[in-house]
Amino acid sequence: ARALACPDCNVILISLTTLRKDHIGLYGYDRATTPHIDAFFKNSLMFENGFAPTAWTLPNSISLFTSLFPLAHGVMIREVWPASTLLNKKVLTLAQILAQNGYESAAWTGGGDYSRRLGGLDRGFGAYLDEMTYGTYGVSDESADKIGGGALAYVPLRAFVDPALGWLKEHSDKKFFFFLQGYDTHCPYRPPEPFRGRFTAGLESGVNFSLCQWTYEDTA
Repeated sequence: ARALACPDCNVILISLTTLRKDHIGLYGYDRATTPHIDAFFKNSLMFENGFAPTAWTLPNSISLFTSLFPLAHGVMIREVWPASTLLNKKVLTLAQILAQNGYESAAWTGGGDYSRRLGGLDRGFGAYLDEMTYGTYGVSDESADKIGGGALAYVPLRAFVDPALGWLKEHSDKKFFFFLQGYDTHCPYRPPEPFRGRFTAGLESGVNFSLCQWTYEDTA
């Protein structure tokens, strides 16, 4: 515990939504899908048995920031704000606790299930990127998969790396909490080249991988 103790250290949390553990090199996958992640973790603490409390992003995101199971925090369905599913204001998030202890904080998200309109996850953050602030930070949602009449958009991390790094440089001399989340490994599956053809060269399929299938009928 003493070796891991780090009073007033900066905190950087990165979430790659729907990235499969069994397709990451450091967890034993035999194809070179994640060379940079593998290299970083050669000198890092790695957890081999981490379990998500639910099967999908929205309730998991609330659990990540509150250490509560979904039945405790109450956010279990996707319903665009204003709605009764917003996180109970009596429950403090990690960002709020760190803000109370002198931390500057920013969350750079791809929106979608991390949208403040679903769970109120912007609480405690000085800056929060989602559908409501894409324009503020010059982020385009053209590459996003949109649902709810465009109210929610799933934007890849690569769309906002520059403003996120700008915030990090601006606050490098302060105590900060920096959260980064994107949908690069989430549908719609339209990675840029050279990644698009790296493992699929010569393969043909009738499946349209650019679509996200949202309902049982669509999937069928």
